[in-house]
Amino acid sequence: MTTGASRGLEIIPDVLSRAGVGSVFAMLGGTNVPWVAQGVKQDKFRFVRTRHEETAVGGAVGYSRTTGGVGVCTVTRGPGFANSINALITAVHNHVPIVLFVGESPPTARWTPQVLDQRGICEIIGAGFRHVSSTDELEDACWQSVADACSRGVPQVVSIGDGVMSGVAMMSNQTAPPPRPASEIDQDNLNTVVDLLATCERPLVLAGRGAMLAGCRADLEELANVVGANVASTLAANRFFSGHPRDLGVCGNLSMRGPREVIGTSDVVLSVGASLNDYTTAKMKAFGDAKVVQVEIDDEAEVKSSSHELALLGDAREVAQALLEAWKTRGLPSRQSHDRIPTRADVRRTILGVDLGHDPKRGLDSRQVYAWLDDHLPPDRIVVTDGGRAVGGPTASLVDARDASSWVTGTSFQSIGQGLGLAIGAAVAHPERSVVLLCGDGGFMMATSGLDTVRLEGLSNLTIVVMNDQMYATELKYLREFSLPHDIVEQEMADIPLLAAAYGGIGKVVRTMEELDRLDLDGPTFRIFDIRIDQIDTLNL
Repeated sequence: MTTGASRGLEIIPDVLSRAGVGSVFAMLGGTNVPWVAQGVKQDKFRFVRTRHEETAVGGAVGYSRTTGGVGVCTVTRGPGFANSINALITAVHNHVPIVLFVGESPPTARWTPQVLDQRGICEIIGAGFRHVSSTDELEDACWQSVADACSRGVPQVVSIGDGVMSGVAMMSNQTAPPPRPASEIDQDNLNTVVDLLATCERPLVLAGRGAMLAGCRADLEELANVVGANVASTLAANRFFSGHPRDLGVCGNLSMRGPREVIGTSDVVLSVGASLNDYTTAKMKAFGDAKVVQVEIDDEAEVKSSSHELALLGDAREVAQALLEAWKTRGLPSRQSHDRIPTRADVRRTILGVDLGHDPKRGLDSRQVYAWLDDHLPPDRIVVTDGGRAVGGPTASLVDARDASSWVTGTSFQSIGQGLGLAIGAAVAHPERSVVLLCGDGGFMMATSGLDTVRLEGLSNLTIVVMNDQMYATELKYLREFSLPHDIVEQEMADIPLLAAAYGGIGKVVRTMEELDRLDLDGPTFRIFDIRIDQIDTLNL
């Protein structure tokens, strides 16, 4: 059913409003400024200004990760799109449902040097791509892109052709994207999985981003409870089972010793919505000889295969519910896990108790800083991490959050500098909650243009903690390999109090635990804390 004719520049804001999109993160240019201005004029969404395309994409990712909805961003064609690629790849790796609107390139209607094969790049990095060549195609392209982003967690790029903004097309009264089709679950495979769960002794339920997108925590917890399974998550879904008595935390390379030992004794692993990459599986060593069942919605995704593994295609929530129903239909009894599960307090004591050669003369022990933050940050905080050595290792185990939507990692592409954009998106989405960004000095300085978005949007609920070892310490091992001096990777950071003040915030330098104890984590504006830390390596705890 149609409702009337609209210009192209009116269609995008109208569809986004009907889709429930509250904010659009934008780096403006000639190809997107008309529809963004129209949306602002009609109060269709909150326009979040950024100074760099990576921040625009990162903001949409942070917004999506902490709300569970679709994030929307826009950049201009060619060089604008090129500047967004690093953040877009990170979103692809993290399976975040975002839609990026961009101008057409190569253009068809006029000459410009801003030529880039945007479709080809999307195909290479794994993002969805849809080109709109006429105004009549625009509304459907918007709805389909939102649907595709949400159904599979694949970022979508919408390329808007020249002339589309000025054209006129009839609008429908559609108010939601097309629904995701129900899964067709293979009953033979389902029964085989129930057989495995009924006969195994030490099952593990592992949740990934797909489980988050499906919103199936309650279903997976009920399933774990009836089959007597322990639970764990990937880093991308960290704190998915927060508060569960048998939660082992992050699985894989970043798993701490106690939980890692329990995970390694599992005999069946039910992996739900996880890609089972080398980090989650520790190169397939994390699970020992366990049989692995991989629940995956995308029949084109890589399914890890070996003689003892089974793929179960379907939506995470529907598969979990089907397994529960089959268990109950068979009249199978609820079982109990008898494993001694390390508590968060146990893990914390273990992490803090390892001698890593910390020297107070070189700076604070980052583990002590994270433990202090866990104790003093508001309980309802949102935690965002950047990449880099200083925010790896124990971060996921020492700094807690209430659920997986409140703990956001920007490290899936192992690129530093992504965290500030994510934190901005989280702070925009949740002005009533405290957002803390944990980043290294290198990643922070790479992203400082994002501070102007913090200033322009008045994001007073943001705290930036810079774990500053004053060098690119990850690269030290390569210098040591060749017996080369370290001075090439040593870089002092800018004056943080001065930098924070320039953008309307408060900055502090912290060199001792006494100075840390005096920090004010609440206030009328955003805060940047320059925490001087030792260069100890915590990645292999």
